[in-house]
Amino acid sequence: MTDIQTLRDIVVRTGAIPDGVQVVCERLRGRERLGQPYRFEVTFCCRRHTVAAGEIVGKPISVALKTPHGDRQFNGIVSRFDVVDPGGINGLPREWTRYRVQVRPQLWRLAHSMRCRFFHDKTVLQIAGMLLQDVNWRNECADSYPPMAHCAQYRESDLDFLNRLLQREGIYYYFEHQNGIDTMVLVDGKRPHPFVRGDVSIPFDALRSRGPAPGAIYRWTFSDGMAPAQSRTDTFDFRHVAAGEDGQLIETVPGNNGVKASTIDDYAMRYADVGDLVELDDSAYSKSVQHRQRLALVHLQQREAAAAVGRGRASARAIAPGCRFRLVRHPDSKQNGEYLITGARYSVRAGRGGDDASARGSTAAVFDCRFKVIRASQTFRPKPSAPVPRAGLQTATVVSAGGAPYMADKHGRIKLKFHWEVFNPPGADAGQRAWVRVAHPWSGRQRSAIFLPRAGDEVLVAFLDGDPDHPVVIGSLHNNLNTPPFELPTHGAISAIRTASVANGGKQRNELRFNDKDLQLLFYTDGRSDSYVRQSRFTRVEDSEHLFVGKEQRVQAHDQHLTVLGNQHGTIKGNVWCKAGSNLVQQAGQTVHIKGGVSVLIEADVGVSLKSGSSVVTLTPAGVEIFGTAVQINCPGGNGAAQAPPGPPGEPHEPEEADQGSDFL
Repeated sequence: MTDIQTLRDIVVRTGAIPDGVQVVCERLRGRERLGQPYRFEVTFCCRRHTVAAGEIVGKPISVALKTPHGDRQFNGIVSRFDVVDPGGINGLPREWTRYRVQVRPQLWRLAHSMRCRFFHDKTVLQIAGMLLQDVNWRNECADSYPPMAHCAQYRESDLDFLNRLLQREGIYYYFEHQNGIDTMVLVDGKRPHPFVRGDVSIPFDALRSRGPAPGAIYRWTFSDGMAPAQSRTDTFDFRHVAAGEDGQLIETVPGNNGVKASTIDDYAMRYADVGDLVELDDSAYSKSVQHRQRLALVHLQQREAAAAVGRGRASARAIAPGCRFRLVRHPDSKQNGEYLITGARYSVRAGRGGDDASARGSTAAVFDCRFKVIRASQTFRPKPSAPVPRAGLQTATVVSAGGAPYMADKHGRIKLKFHWEVFNPPGADAGQRAWVRVAHPWSGRQRSAIFLPRAGDEVLVAFLDGDPDHPVVIGSLHNNLNTPPFELPTHGAISAIRTASVANGGKQRNELRFNDKDLQLLFYTDGRSDSYVRQSRFTRVEDSEHLFVGKEQRVQAHDQHLTVLGNQHGTIKGNVWCKAGSNLVQQAGQTVHIKGGVSVLIEADVGVSLKSGSSVVTLTPAGVEIFGTAVQINCPGGNGAAQAPPGPPGEPHEPEEADQGSDFL
């Protein structure tokens, strides 16, 4: 860079300013906090060189501030670029131009990508790694985190999504600035933070009339406030509803010096997330308990960290969030000790130097910062600040693996494809999606009205507590491919339950139809119908009943009683076989007419008797006996035949054929 820069305490470097160009960094202001992207504002001037926005926006920039222990860097990328003063304005020589840039970390690029997508069976750190592929970062977390069965990024930027997940788990980050780049460091409070660069002890030196002493803290206040006594997480897991329990899972952790009887009680379905498991076995349940206990502790530590906070103002150039220091020489010795810096606001005003009107005077920069701390012994947890998306009712399409007509687990859960989703990785198939519960008209122990949606069905989806991570199917809908089974509105008076076969392309069906126009109930099946009644069945038909059997009919009963109040007609177009194991009795109030077209044979092994009044004819193997008041043989003028038999019965009516509907034409 130019000689002017080498004479100054604060130096700016960027690829948009080539070597040999005179550049002066005038001012740096900014804010940096744990768990948040920092923002710096840098003002600089260039001599006889014009910087174009396309050359600097989105490009790296580095500002170096001299300290007693070497340069302290403020690195990042330019997120905004302003031309403040062209030459000849506000006292600036004509050959100089003043610029102002806003500097953000590489992480800031994630703020400009908004997505709707799912991550399946991934931990929070695995998801973070996928989001931070183009960012310099390092993982310093000590805890282990369970996989989440169904984690949705829904209508939010990558940055908001990342912050939301990290804050929910109690993970935060700070930035290291070295070698011209910024490095994001993920931490969870389990490991000690590094000390500030150089001398780890920073003295307290009260503000004097001539200004703050260099390298010191000149204002200091520490406040201790109230915090809850305990934290509790409540949730429900349908996989852990044992006999006599309601599935509620509660974990409680005690606090330190909290307000007596004060409790943080939070309920959320996500507290049961321990992976995409069908069964919650002992190992998974133990992980679930640990997960809920850790989250309860995170909630408590968030409030404890906010209850005991120190604030100060310093000229010490080593103050940086994410670092520890020792406060020394405070008049109140109880204030001396180790602290973790959680946030800082910087103001660096460059001194002037060089031989130009824009760079005259002292070369020493004035550094001042306001900062916040907590005791180093206290665990820091970020306060949730990222917006939490809420989802209303949506529709989705049922999917299955390998082209199967349906796919479900033992709980009746199915898998879905939302219309807006982008999977990560993009090539994820149905088998990599999370199981989703399905609501039915009613569900109970061994009692239910269950209709599982099938592949290709469009279903209505609700989200428990509006959380996109917890969908549940609550209904089904028709569309232009999945049309209603009847032509509408022509058949609007028809209600039905219709299913389709899983084979033969779904061309066969079972159907129960209610026709409220003709007051007709129709049951139709292309397959077989079975009915089992353990006790009694009573059927009453007020008008007529017609039974049509295409092939054979078989009836088996222990005893059969048949009462016909009128006439009984029967037509058998083939043969009739009637066999009685013991006696066969037929009785008529008037006439019994037996007629054979060719012959009538009455046969018995012991005897056959014909009786009318006192007259009897008996046939036995020994002979024929005839008894009567008068016996006439071959005598003309007999009584003749009985009256003619009744006519043949009417044919039964076949049931009305069910139309196939629009899906079956």
